[in-house]
Amino acid sequence: MFIKSEQFFDAKLALKELCHLSPRYLTKLAHLEFLTGDSLAAVNTYNEYLSQFGEDIHAWIALANVFIRLGAIESAQIALNYVLSVEPDNKQATTLLSSLS
Repeated sequence: MFIKSEQFFDAKLALKELCHLSPRYLTKLAHLEFLTGDSLAAVNTYNEYLSQFGEDIHAWIALANVFIRLGAIESAQIALNYVLSVEPDNKQATTLLSSLS
């Protein structure tokens, strides 16, 4: 089953409205932005979310993945090093970081 592009547009509009009600939806919006090819918007949305919920390790890893796909390796390393400073045993961050070397 394929989703039509106008459905992505409608979904982004709906998520933007939900973000006004609760900023917790920002990660979902960022993921959808990334999936639809708007990588810079995804980075900005993840940053907006993390400015409010900086303790969310999953969001930091998601942001690092966006950076990796954009080829922004230094930015990905910064995000992953932050994760490891908070959770030194985080296997996902360790694996991603070692794959960048």
